[in-house]
Amino acid sequence: MKEKKFLYDWCVENNRQDLIKSLLKAGVDIETIKTTRYASKKVLPFFCEKCKEKYDELIKTNPNLPKFYIQKYEVQKKTISEYGCKVCNSRYLVKGVNDLKTFCLKEENKSKYGHLINEWSDFNKQKIDEVFPNHTKKVYWECPKCGYGKNKEWHVEPNSRIKGNNCPNCSSELRKSHAEKAVYYYIKKIFPNAIENYKIPNTDQLELDIYIEELSLGIEYDGSYWHNKKPKKDQNKYKICKDRNIKLLRLREKGSKETPNIATNCYYLKSHNNKDLNNAIQYAFEYIKSISDNDFVIPQIDWEKDFAEIEELIELQVKENSVAKYQLLDEQWHPDLNGKTTTDRVYVQSNTKRYWRCLECGYGTKGEWYVSPNSRVEDAENNKINGCPSCANKKLYKGYNDFETRCNDEKYQKEYKKKYNEDLKLLLKEWNEEENSKIIAKNDKPLTKDNITFGSGDEVYWICSNPKCRYGKNGEWKTPLKSRTISGRGCPACAGKIVEKGKNDIATTHPEIADQWDEEMNLKEFGITKYEVSKGSHLFAYWKCDNGHSSYQVVVNDKTANNSCPLCRNWKTDLETYCNNEENQKKYKDKFDRELKSILEDWHPDNKIKPKDIRHTDDNEQILWKCPICKRPYISTVRKKLKSETGACNECATKQRKLSQRANLPKEKTLAYANPEFVKDWHPDRQKNYIKELDLYLTPENIALGNHTDKIWWKCHICEYEWQMDVRYRNQHQQKCPKCNYEGKKH
Repeated sequence: MKEKKFLYDWCVENNRQDLIKSLLKAGVDIETIKTTRYASKKVLPFFCEKCKEKYDELIKTNPNLPKFYIQKYEVQKKTISEYGCKVCNSRYLVKGVNDLKTFCLKEENKSKYGHLINEWSDFNKQKIDEVFPNHTKKVYWECPKCGYGKNKEWHVEPNSRIKGNNCPNCSSELRKSHAEKAVYYYIKKIFPNAIENYKIPNTDQLELDIYIEELSLGIEYDGSYWHNKKPKKDQNKYKICKDRNIKLLRLREKGSKETPNIATNCYYLKSHNNKDLNNAIQYAFEYIKSISDNDFVIPQIDWEKDFAEIEELIELQVKENSVAKYQLLDEQWHPDLNGKTTTDRVYVQSNTKRYWRCLECGYGTKGEWYVSPNSRVEDAENNKINGCPSCANKKLYKGYNDFETRCNDEKYQKEYKKKYNEDLKLLLKEWNEEENSKIIAKNDKPLTKDNITFGSGDEVYWICSNPKCRYGKNGEWKTPLKSRTISGRGCPACAGKIVEKGKNDIATTHPEIADQWDEEMNLKEFGITKYEVSKGSHLFAYWKCDNGHSSYQVVVNDKTANNSCPLCRNWKTDLETYCNNEENQKKYKDKFDRELKSILEDWHPDNKIKPKDIRHTDDNEQILWKCPICKRPYISTVRKKLKSETGACNECATKQRKLSQRANLPKEKTLAYANPEFVKDWHPDRQKNYIKELDLYLTPENIALGNHTDKIWWKCHICEYEWQMDVRYRNQHQQKCPKCNYEGKKH
């Protein structure tokens, strides 16, 4: 049975004050948090800081963007199940934020994935901005270069496209030729008399890829693109073989259609890019065994291992867009492990893996750097090539870029000392050997100093070397390695970023200041106590004054530096004295272009207190004022009144602001300037487009092209039909007169 504990108490006990802050920022009051069960199915709104940052950036260019940074969840899913943000974790799609199209158009992704937008097929029911980048359901694609996909034959997941799965037809040349040669390579080991590209006699140059004469067996390797287009040609070849008592075995690429009467036996590969090639060759040998009297031993099949020898069988032509045209690729091409193949005979778009070697650090010398040319090209047009993964700290190369080697390197020690004024060897001392040995590294061995890269993003454990601190000795300090080696971050407890109760919280270090901590307000606003902040915190916390002043806000860091109440220090001046001061009057006139004494004139006689009885900075007492514009009474604090540009009530201030915005509207943003064609339809009756609340007649010269709040009356200049529609909608959809549009009249 679940414990009946309230959400607030559960968060404090489990150090999940982040949930309290998230709820408070989403508008949930503290009382609800204190009276809701932590395991409740009650749905509450939660605030995501990362999403808010994205929203603030995107709202500048997309004013209609929904407030996706607040999402609703069941309380138990955030507490017990520890659900993360639905938007950040791609469980809730927001167009323009986390969809595939937005991902492809990002500045850092555009060169690598921008082509996916043009390859999205019209066969798909969903649009490209309606799926996630990691979408795992298959969708249709169409290559604009070769047309592959026009018949729905290209059907793969967006997730696999992001991983580098490109048009199978465009990248098929090397894959197919290499696959054919791999089959021939292993067949020759058992049948040395096997013939390649065998021409069937009396058939007008009809060929078989491989022919074993003693078995009367032909073997064909079929690419999915061309053989799907010409099934009759395959059926005709099989008929000719059948008439000549030749058995025909076909090995067909993934995506090939299952067509009848094309072979004696067929094997359909289950994966693209030769990933199932070993199984296909194994199947061919098992079939040969079933039809042969010769009891031979099937050779060990591993085409990647025998890559160099198979390559020697391929006669590749010099390519126009080859690896040789890219200086870095040409220099790093492994001189020994790629067989006799040279860089000028390999397409730079090729998906076939090749061997590379870094001339600077030596990575790849023993064959550990084995990737396709296509995966190394980030942006062919701008000659952007992915360099050595070891030099970039992406791959571990012991003795060169591992953590221990770099920390002992004098070159890196000098750079680190100059940049952070710290000894790089200190990091080796602070390495938590006991806790890190429990972590299994990427090479399936316990994590040690020499089997992790110097700039790794993996989180590891540390122990502060300061004997007075020793933060991390219980395994609580865990941070990415690169935050220490690249960013130079030290112990968070020593820096005051991590607060340990009884060590560096203000209740321990500054008890006289902690006594002034406003427990109630800080819990309500931030969900924290004085035991959870350190002296260097930038929290704008609430404090109580010993002299009885109302609660005030000051940053914790400033409070520890100057322990005094700002009200006691310099905010004692009453409103009447402040308004009668000549220096203050001049500053106020320069800032707001109105008299400071007008504040005293707006003071309502029904107030129980006088201007001389209240501070000019008071932000708590609700005062009654007379609006200088409409003369009606309204309520506001002294501080807000002084900060107001117009000094008017909310209604009048809003009206003045709107009138000011329209008066200062740039000419190029007006309807009259941006779309003069629509001005012809502007209703000639001024009263139709009159805003009573603002006492303003709308005209094409004072309304913005993007205005969607005012419903404008239009009158067709052709048929004189009248209708209402906002300017933005009409402009976006290029809406003409509804009547003319219905009758088919041209404007």
